[in-house]
Amino acid sequence: MAGNQKRVCLINMEQLFKDKEIQDFTKQRAWCSDDLWKTLSGIREFLFSRPEKKILRKQKPIKVSDWAEKYRILTMSVLPGIWHNDVTPYLTGIMDAAALPFVREINLCATPQAGKSEAVHNFVGYCIDRAPGPVLYIYPDEKTAVENSKDRILPMIEAAPRLQKYLTGQEKDKSSYRINLSHMKIFLGWARSVSSVANKPIKYAIADEVDKPGFDPSKKETGPLELIDKRLTTFRPVSKFFKISTPTLESGNIWQALNSSDVIFDYHVHCPFCGMIQLMEFKGIKWDGGHEADPKELKNKGLAWYECEHCQGKWDESIRDQAVRKGVWIARDTKISINTYLEKFRPSVIGFHVPAWISYFVSFGEIAAAFLLGLHDPVKAQDFYNSYEARPYVSRVKTKKEDEIMEHINDLPGGIVPADAVALTCGVDVQKAGFWFVVRAWKKDLSSHLVQYGFLSTWMDVETLLFQTRYQVEGKGAGDKMGIWRTGIDSGGGKSNGLET
Repeated sequence: MAGNQKRVCLINMEQLFKDKEIQDFTKQRAWCSDDLWKTLSGIREFLFSRPEKKILRKQKPIKVSDWAEKYRILTMSVLPGIWHNDVTPYLTGIMDAAALPFVREINLCATPQAGKSEAVHNFVGYCIDRAPGPVLYIYPDEKTAVENSKDRILPMIEAAPRLQKYLTGQEKDKSSYRINLSHMKIFLGWARSVSSVANKPIKYAIADEVDKPGFDPSKKETGPLELIDKRLTTFRPVSKFFKISTPTLESGNIWQALNSSDVIFDYHVHCPFCGMIQLMEFKGIKWDGGHEADPKELKNKGLAWYECEHCQGKWDESIRDQAVRKGVWIARDTKISINTYLEKFRPSVIGFHVPAWISYFVSFGEIAAAFLLGLHDPVKAQDFYNSYEARPYVSRVKTKKEDEIMEHINDLPGGIVPADAVALTCGVDVQKAGFWFVVRAWKKDLSSHLVQYGFLSTWMDVETLLFQTRYQVEGKGAGDKMGIWRTGIDSGGGKSNGLET
């Protein structure tokens, strides 16, 4: 035995054998030879090698957020270097909740620039070090999967001394689609490639940006998210499934997942002036000039601020960051904080909603500018809903201004069909982010009148308009309504954002 090994256990075998309570247990067995028994009964001490002692040593429990702050090194980041929880304090609750033994699924609906992906990387780093098991990352497309493997996941392991030791040292174990560590494997794929890992049991699954094209269910097979879930079957009692994304539409994967969670948590902050807790909302963001303000100036000069709903104190971004650092996740429609709720109800599927105004990386001026730009452009309106409010874009059929236009043209309220009309037609123009439509009423002399026009977001909305919408006829009873007779659709032959024609 090595001379520098320490004595870790002394046993007085003679005294042990005199103890009547365990004499039967220590009695020589039939399978044990006399020579072997003499050797065993003469042992006075046990010595363990360093690897044995490392395995037997019990690690002190540590939260994922504390592990990240102690060991995680950011590489591809605006703030490279050691991870600091106080930059994005709302992520600590997400990381720590995900590690609880009863939590199986984490649905994270968040805006860009909120740190959602880095929080999941922190969790994976923690698992590499403290709770190893096969990991599966799935991205919308192959290019994104390869980029994340090379630019984020592998650099995370190589940059942190705590994780470096798990690398095998073999270049072949660091491919774009599979990272082999000394004690576990990390698989990377894209939404349409999930079936390629059908024979691999997975403990931790991460589906990133699930609202992007690729994660949509195919007509020929089960959807990618369902296939990923099946990979967790072997590890089901201890598995974790992260679904993370910026939302798009109400029918999108992340919004559906969020609202099917056992509980949804919202982040409430404390006003540095009055100390009152509150949920930050867009209506609290203020700026001079109203809808006539210049979006470019608002963004570039930072002319917007947040107003405390209790004391009306003005917050700039630095004060906002102070308020967020003192914040806490609270279960929606309750006053119960996250730790109390999790301890009491032990939900297995949890959801988090993260809007842009709690993010260190987003200014109030940028948010105000995005809102103003969306007032006259449906594509930019969707960007505001998705990328700042972290909510799906709601279909808009008409606005008050459009009603006024139709009243002027038809001399009738919007949506009313002239009494002498014989048919309604609809024209639909397919755009990159949705559908512009117009409904016109036709008379016997082939003159037409505008009934309605607007913008729709999904094919389902178009189908509802064409087959379920009925318009009231002028001067007739409430039950006398007219539906659309014929429709023309200009497909354009293109596709974008999942709108295929």
